[in-house]
Amino acid sequence: MKKLASAILLVVGVFAATPARAEVHGRFLFDAAPGVSIPLADRTYRGEFSASFKLSLRMGGEFWFGAARKVGIAGEVATDFEPLTYSGVDDTHFGRIRALVGLRFLIAFKIGAIWLRAATGLDYIIGSQPGNAYLQSYAYTVEPGFGIQFRITRRGVIGFSAGFPVAFPSFDQRPTFTSIDADLLVFIGARI
Repeated sequence: MKKLASAILLVVGVFAATPARAEVHGRFLFDAAPGVSIPLADRTYRGEFSASFKLSLRMGGEFWFGAARKVGIAGEVATDFEPLTYSGVDDTHFGRIRALVGLRFLIAFKIGAIWLRAATGLDYIIGSQPGNAYLQSYAYTVEPGFGIQFRITRRGVIGFSAGFPVAFPSFDQRPTFTSIDADLLVFIGARI
């Protein structure tokens, strides 16, 4: 309880010390990020699937603080599309759609910014197996990550991001394994 009270006092103190005319600069963000998703864990997931192409589309807003615009945050919604490459039977096909809501903490440097990202959302996995067996599964997902972006024009950026999504499926559906991936993406984006 003392820690909570201390944290609240700290936040109130920071806002009280902030000048009344604190500057906030907002910009729309959109990133199109193709790349690869590499299975890391668990053993069942790694044994059944191999690296797959991935496309992530991210939209939201960046908010930079102060006249110098050195620190910022960004809120985003992301949709990921991924055909899962199955290592087993030839006629088995899987695909994943992931919907996430995330937050980035940004630190600017002369020609761009680095950022840490945390996101959460849902996975929807759909597939078919020989004999027309149809499978679908939902999973709660968390995704920590980081990235770097470089300004290429006044409103354009390019960059790289890495994410480590962890999907926790419901136990009444198949597949029932917890999947952990390494997502390595390049992106081109707009900051308007």
